[in-house]
Amino acid sequence: WVEPDFAPVEAAVAKLRRGQLRAGVQLLELVRTRRPDDEDVLYNLGVAWNELGEPAKALPVLRHLAEVAPQHSRGRVALGVALGRMGDHPGAEQAFRSAVAADGTDPWALKNLAGILFRQGRCAEARGPLEAALKLAPQDAQGWYLLGEVSRELADTGAARLAYQQARALDPS
Repeated sequence: WVEPDFAPVEAAVAKLRRGQLRAGVQLLELVRTRRPDDEDVLYNLGVAWNELGEPAKALPVLRHLAEVAPQHSRGRVALGVALGRMGDHPGAEQAFRSAVAADGTDPWALKNLAGILFRQGRCAEARGPLEAALKLAPQDAQGWYLLGEVSRELADTGAARLAYQQARALDPS
């Protein structure tokens, strides 16, 4: 009896969802030896390495994903997250911009682009993608909080106050 090709990937993703990151990574690494260009394997493995706080291990996996699937916008976002965690803000910005170019309706890509621009002190540039992300995902408390921070840095106290209020209303914690 031979398992269908998707079964090990589904099992690994199930482990990741249950918080068993190391076990999920081990299974994905094993599957990757048989299917080195599988988009699902590469994406989930890269994200898991990021979640484990090991962006250096995520980078080669996510760079390979970018080569085999250049339009995989979530993979580009995950690559940007890894690069940002490694301190490569220009590289992260480039990855986030390519994710937005691949899918301009992905609020995760837009918010991450805004976040890296904010971290680089480019608040005026960050506002546009952040507002676009919030139009697509108005329930994103973190996005509203970031808009508050961006607005505060731009000395737009009224907008900052409204954004912080919205963030608090969505997530009182």
